Amino acid sequence: AHRRAGFADPADRLAREAGTTIGEAKAALDTASMLPSLPATADDLAAGELSLAQAAEIAKGTRAAEPAERDQVEAGLLDIARHHGLRTLKDTARKQRLERIDPAELYRRQRRARYLRHWKDDLGMVRIDAALPPTEGVALINRLDAETDRNQRIARRTHGDGDSGVEK
Repeated sequence: AHRRAGFADPADRLAREAGTTIGEAKAALDTASMLPSLPATADDLAAGELSLAQAAEIAKGTRAAEPAERDQVEAGLLDIARHHGLRTLKDTARKQRLERIDPAELYRRQRRARYLRHWKDDLGMVRIDAALPPTEGVALINRLDAETDRNQRIARRTHGDGDSGVEK
């Protein structure tokens, strides 16, 4: 149907018709593809008791579960979605997914997926985008925080108690 309408990809068509990004459309289609195996989630989504974002997190959270435990994982995540915010649901689903992966395999996946890139934007600001394993990411953030704190102390001594112009 998307090709007959002149679109190369189903996500392109959905993005155009829904007024959203292709990435959001792909995420919605991915979530929809999981709903047949998640009947309780599908029912709550159709009844308007779950947002698409919540359904997506439940789908991601159950994907790595063994088929025999999928219903139990779905029920637990649905309970969290009904009583807590999206952040709590995301954190819980991520934790459950990661616990199902062998630590050595998780480390190998993290190492393969890591990246760091930087560039200057239109204002000449340095921008950074990175995905780092916890051992590397925490070390980098700790060093960055320490340097930011040092720069703030210097700025306060130089400029007094007012706005130092340095943000953390």
